Amino acid sequence: MGKAFAVVLAFMFAGAASAAPLNLLLVTADDMNADSTGFMGSKLGATPNLDAFAATAFRFEQCHVSAPICQPSRSAFMTGRVPHRNGALSFHPIRTDVPTLVEILRDRGYFTAAINKIEHMAPKTKFLVSSVDILPTILEILGIPAPAGLDGQSWLPLVRGEKQAGRDHVVTHVNTVSSGASFVQRCVRTPTHSYIWHAWSDGTTKFRVEAMSGLSFNALAEAGTMDSRIAARVRQFQIGEPEMFFDLTRDPDERNNLIRDPSRRGEVERLRKLLLAHMERTQDPQQAAFGTLLRSVANR
Repeated sequence: MGKAFAVVLAFMFAGAASAAPLNLLLVTADDMNADSTGFMGSKLGATPNLDAFAATAFRFEQCHVSAPICQPSRSAFMTGRVPHRNGALSFHPIRTDVPTLVEILRDRGYFTAAINKIEHMAPKTKFLVSSVDILPTILEILGIPAPAGLDGQSWLPLVRGEKQAGRDHVVTHVNTVSSGASFVQRCVRTPTHSYIWHAWSDGTTKFRVEAMSGLSFNALAEAGTMDSRIAARVRQFQIGEPEMFFDLTRDPDERNNLIRDPSRRGEVERLRKLLLAHMERTQDPQQAAFGTLLRSVANR
């Protein structure tokens, strides 16, 4: 359920002693791999300006989207709420009763010039943050009270070197895709492990999104007819399993599902509980279905 998310926040200071409001520039990159930029490992030299900026910036190298699909992902960071609490489960509009970053700033006298798809600090790699944290972070930096009902929390305390609870895991969500088909998924990820629940996976249903009609996926599927590892990857993507558990320290590409490994039972159960607690806290409509899975697991 990984989808790269890159965001650059730039605040233009009028002077340390100035009381003038800060200006805000928010830049996002859509459909960019996590290692596409030089500062995240690419050797292609395609992003010199971003690399130069990152060299002087505070970077969260464990920042994950709340939803690995473009529109619900943007809706999450514009509202500070997970998809099932902002109305944009997939390619749907944000609910009218949910305040957005643009509306909050507008009410404080800010003017949004454009909205489109278009001090030196070291990286803090140990903290996991989410795209739903962007809105409360921006508002705290600007000195604007956050609206009630947010799921994210400001990461500004981390920038100041303070400790913050709950930064040891993130949860991501998939509901429906752009065609309207439902492929419900939830993932809880720590720095070392990931647990994925596929509500749709039954051994025969095939995951399908519009991008799979292009050349890339068809070439991958064709290559799978001659390479067993590629074939396994295609099956993992299309068919999946109801539960998947990966050791990211040894298997960062998430190929070897360890859900049935008895030696991993303790960590699997811990991540299940973290996901259930998140679902309860955010009133996830998929909580009942996940509960059914947990009861079946307990009865094995």
